[in-house]
Amino acid sequence: LMECWCGDSYGRFGEGTGCQCADPTDVGAGVNCIYRVERPLRAPEKRPEEAPTTQAPAEVAQVMDIRVDAGFVGCFEDLADGTRDLPHFAGTGSVAECASLCKNYTYFGRQSS
Repeated sequence: LMECWCGDSYGRFGEGTGCQCADPTDVGAGVNCIYRVERPLRAPEKRPEEAPTTQAPAEVAQVMDIRVDAGFVGCFEDLADGTRDLPHFAGTGSVAECASLCKNYTYFGRQSS
């Protein structure tokens, strides 16, 4: 299983080597593949002269969806004692699942459990 870790900064223990971030099931021991949580842009504000509608415009509805895209940052070390570079454990999952679990943070990492 791949653990999901979240935080607002990364790199406390330096850059890592030997990451296998393209492998969906094992990134390597003692390292984290770090991604930036990418949030969709906010919908444009309605102008006062526009008539109110009962249904949200398509672009607003799309932004309201919980949609988080991941931007790969790099490979970073964890400590040998198990201390992770990112401090908040969020669960386990794929890149997309970890991005969603960490949507309230700036970064997320995937670590082999």
